[in-house]
Amino acid sequence: MKRAAPFLASVVVVAVLGACGGDSAPMSGKAATQLRARVTAVRTAVEARDVDGAGRALDALRQAVDRLRGENALSDGRAADILAAASAVNDQLVTVTTTTTTTTTVPPPPPTPATKPGKGHKAEEDKGGKGSG
Repeated sequence: MKRAAPFLASVVVVAVLGACGGDSAPMSGKAATQLRARVTAVRTAVEARDVDGAGRALDALRQAVDRLRGENALSDGRAADILAAASAVNDQLVTVTTTTTTTTTVPPPPPTPATKPGKGHKAEEDKGGKGSG
């Protein structure tokens, strides 16, 4: 997996955790707790290079954002930030799953020419001498 995916998973964390302060609360404490758990699941899957698990965790994060937004526990702006960060992580996961493998086949070497009779190395002839056996 490319190094960008863990970085982008961190962007999601920052988008969620950065939402906890300010005068007009962009999310409730309950929402922050729920989203932290979802983001942790995304980060864990990305760090484990589990593309399918990261995809499922991103889907769960998106569903939680939609639900919390419907409950008015999450502002429109914060929801948009989190969903944009989740989309960026998802885009990186897509590039990881579309990598291809190239196989190269090397042709066999050409056959060596056969030695013709009478042309090649001659074996020593036995001269009929006394052997040692």
